Amino acid sequence: MRRMASEQKGGLSYPDVDQLLYKMLRDRAPDGLSAAIADSVVGVIGSTIPWYESLVLAYGAAGTYTIEYNQVFYAHPNMTTVTAAEYEAMGAGRPRFPVVLSISSIEHDGLGRYGDPLNPEGDFQALGALEEVVAPGGLLVLAIPVSADRLVWNCHRIYGRSHSCSLRLSASLSSLSHARVVCRSRLTQLLERWTVLQTAGLAKGLLDEVVVSAPQPIFLLRNQRPPSPTSFLNDADPVWEKEIGK
Repeated sequence: MRRMASEQKGGLSYPDVDQLLYKMLRDRAPDGLSAAIADSVVGVIGSTIPWYESLVLAYGAAGTYTIEYNQVFYAHPNMTTVTAAEYEAMGAGRPRFPVVLSISSIEHDGLGRYGDPLNPEGDFQALGALEEVVAPGGLLVLAIPVSADRLVWNCHRIYGRSHSCSLRLSASLSSLSHARVVCRSRLTQLLERWTVLQTAGLAKGLLDEVVVSAPQPIFLLRNQRPPSPTSFLNDADPVWEKEIGK
């Protein structure tokens, strides 16, 4: 697997995502993903075969630390594996990582497909929990399905431009005359506590497309609150300028 990654070949599960990841890794900026991986222990979320572990080792990681809902074991001296329950049980002393990969994992949380309990907010809660796995200011490599919003029961969620609206009152005022309506896409809600640094494979029209198999762009996120959540509701949002290669 490590040789395949060194040759920038795709894995068995998500070869298109792998090519986007290689594109990000070819960016040798001192504050980019490749530099952050070098000589670091990289966290991997939701892994059942050690493909992404092998990939980051091929790109200079010192080791990997896999957190998986079910028990897995990889016979490699630089690969550590724990269950999510074991990681939680470590309490305040559990490790945090400068880089964490979550590839096609978050969209499944709370749907019961992999033995997890049913929870309609499972994806939000899972990404919120990663704030305590990624070191402060560290990087999260997130790949999720993006096209027109829908739930494919009980396989996965797809994130698009559809939005929900809520009524917000000022903290100091209770009158409805001072209320404002806030509309956000589910994608905005998912990423609202993370700073979007870069994207790969995200195109403006993609969020409205109705497709049989949704592509999975990569979001490179920093574990740092942005001044305001990233909006995907209009084509003028700065997020569209963060596509790698622009």
